[in-house]
Amino acid sequence: MRLRFSIALLGFASMAAAGMVYDNGSPNLLGGDDISAYDVAEDFTLTHGASIMGVRFWSLGGTQTGQVRVRIMNADDSGPGGQIFTANLDDDASNTGRSLYGFNELDHTLEIASSVHLNAGHYYLMLDSDPSLNYQQTGVYWESANANSTPPGVRRYHGAGLYTPTNEEHAFQVFGLADPVPEPASLTALGLAALALIRRRK
Repeated sequence: MRLRFSIALLGFASMAAAGMVYDNGSPNLLGGDDISAYDVAEDFTLTHGASIMGVRFWSLGGTQTGQVRVRIMNADDSGPGGQIFTANLDDDASNTGRSLYGFNELDHTLEIASSVHLNAGHYYLMLDSDPSLNYQQTGVYWESANANSTPPGVRRYHGAGLYTPTNEEHAFQVFGLADPVPEPASLTALGLAALALIRRRK
């Protein structure tokens, strides 16, 4: 099931606990995909390695308590690939104060207690709140975002079937601590040390 609404934009402050390492866009109130009926996934790319500490997303409908299952997966040619991380995270959601056609817009913050390190690369974020797993949430529509240069999201029935395109982007942000980037002088020193080691071995 998909919802459609007229367009509106809303900006929010970023999470204080860590820096934003990826932003897929703000919610646009055009629609969403039901994560209580489907596993919904969106791709993201890290240009540098990072220790991921949390995820923020927006929904139409849902509750402010319960849990959401978060999965991070490798990306392959056909969509989500091998699973890297999974956890059932407590949902700390706040009502933005706006409601359209009876569906409240919620701002969700999901914190990862033990950070997961990802190298620079291409990944998928998957969310679901399958009520059969006692996540205590139904009718949670992961809100859409404006189109960007990345592929649209994909979805499947919980844990089964093939992924099909949702034909829309979804609003989310990934937070963490980015790996330090060596200074040029440090890179030069590393290169000279490696060269010296090679010469000793000859």
